[in-house]
Amino acid sequence: MSGLVCNSQTIINAERLNHEDSLVVALSFLYNGNYGNTTTNQFGITPIIAKIGINNDYKLFGGYNILRSGTETLLNSGFVHARHNYKLTDKLKTFEFYQLQFNELILLNKREVFGVGLQYSIIPDTTLTFSLGSGIIQENEFLNPRSIPIGEKLNTFYIRVTFVGNFEWNINDKLRLNNVVYYQPYVNNIKDYRLLNDFNLSISIIKNISFILSSTLRYDNESPSTLKPIDLVNSIELNFSF
Repeated sequence: MSGLVCNSQTIINAERLNHEDSLVVALSFLYNGNYGNTTTNQFGITPIIAKIGINNDYKLFGGYNILRSGTETLLNSGFVHARHNYKLTDKLKTFEFYQLQFNELILLNKREVFGVGLQYSIIPDTTLTFSLGSGIIQENEFLNPRSIPIGEKLNTFYIRVTFVGNFEWNINDKLRLNNVVYYQPYVNNIKDYRLLNDFNLSISIIKNISFILSSTLRYDNESPSTLKPIDLVNSIELNFSF
């Protein structure tokens, strides 16, 4: 089971949490180099609990991060995400989730999201899979008033459409490649959208320990004027599963 993107993103990639075991408990330690709105070195921890059933999947995971920018340390980045999937057929399943998040790096005091939708496996295979999903999310955001120019929106209560494409290739028993794309436009203004591309390569060292190399590109078309619209995150993660 791979880890998660939980740094300067407003979109959390839950598609990495795919596993065939009935119960998985994992703990990830990671290092990120962030090059975008700021240059940071980041250390973090991510706990994961997932129960995979015949028809129902339950996942609960979170993350907390320490970020350093020069000599300054920021201790204000974290999230929790609860998710359920119900398998309607071998190829079609539902998804329902709740997410709570905060991140000082992108001026986010609080982000609360509720979402529902469907996901369809176009290529369901043991070594190569590709799926597409779509749904509706309710997004409530509260930005830092001290860092947002006067006249710009501080709080938003938006309904967005979410689209997700997930490609996964189990190259062999040691290597696993995964790429996920999220696109989330605002229903009242399609020019206001978020885009996330998350690529990761998992390298198994021994049975319960693996390295995860990832590169994540985030684009926010309507970001606050004090932020750049693009963030690029490269990370090296050490993952322990039990």
